[in-house]
Amino acid sequence: VDATTKTVTLHLDRDVDRGEAVNVSYTKPAGDNVLQDAAGNDAANLTKQVVTNNSAADHTAPVLGTATVSGHDLVLSYTEASSLGLDAIHTAGATDFAVNSASGLAIRVNSLTVDATTK
Repeated sequence: VDATTKTVTLHLDRDVDRGEAVNVSYTKPAGDNVLQDAAGNDAANLTKQVVTNNSAADHTAPVLGTATVSGHDLVLSYTEASSLGLDAIHTAGATDFAVNSASGLAIRVNSLTVDATTK
């Protein structure tokens, strides 16, 4: 809380993407620990108050950092400028990848998953 600028800053557990719609709600708690002005007037409850999203857009494509294989799993690890990581919902299909042995023998990709957190 910054009384001079009349702001309350909420530190979130993750970055908010530029395209994400964001709302905030506040329910005045019982007791003395409420948001109020210097005169002691309690701030009103908020319900799904629309938030202006000023997050910077991510224009940097992910870059392959390492590729490792162990048994049936080939793991591609990417560097990603955004702390949001890779998009686990909008992803490529298994047929978009071609894997071959060093001798040129094709190895079919059955499925893939994206772990946004570990990139």
